Amino acid sequence: MIDGLRLQQVDDGEPPPECVWRNAETRTCRSRIIFTPSGGRISFSFGSIATMIMFRALVLAALLAGASGCRPADPAAAFGQSVWGGLEDAKSWLRDYKHVVMVCVYEDRWEDRGPNDYSLHHFKATVVKTYKGSWRPSQRLAFVHGVDDRGKAEVNRHAGELMFVFTNEHKDAEIGVDTGDFLGYEPELDRQLRLLFPALDQL
Repeated sequence: MIDGLRLQQVDDGEPPPECVWRNAETRTCRSRIIFTPSGGRISFSFGSIATMIMFRALVLAALLAGASGCRPADPAAAFGQSVWGGLEDAKSWLRDYKHVVMVCVYEDRWEDRGPNDYSLHHFKATVVKTYKGSWRPSQRLAFVHGVDDRGKAEVNRHAGELMFVFTNEHKDAEIGVDTGDFLGYEPELDRQLRLLFPALDQL
């Protein structure tokens, strides 16, 4: 169960829920309704937008697990335009990482480190799929990336986005990542990672 999430059966006569704003930066969606095969309705109540994004991440993980599709007869052909190069290049690059996961970001912010044009970009995310390693879906993963530039004023620009994270660490504390240790989601990258790590494909 995700903190702040309630599931309850809703009577057919209950009016639809509303989204309300607590303040300028935080909003709470009281509930969302889905219809069951029997004709009833189930209400999902969230304590915060972050909780709602994490719940969506879990639903997405289930959908991704069931959408593996057919594998090509020649796996090497799938890596013709890989960001890592060919099949052997991809294996060599990813072999050095203990953990390869897909995450859904639910919070991100910038931290300006002063006048030297250096800043930190902090991300908080939920694991939605594991290709390699001991991270499991629904676990929270926080990571930070250093940038040789001034920090931006924007907050949560990447909330709700999928990313791939490559790391050797599994811990509750924030994990430092370099350029290349995380990538934005692309369906082709997901397909290539599933070809490399089929044993964890259906997690």
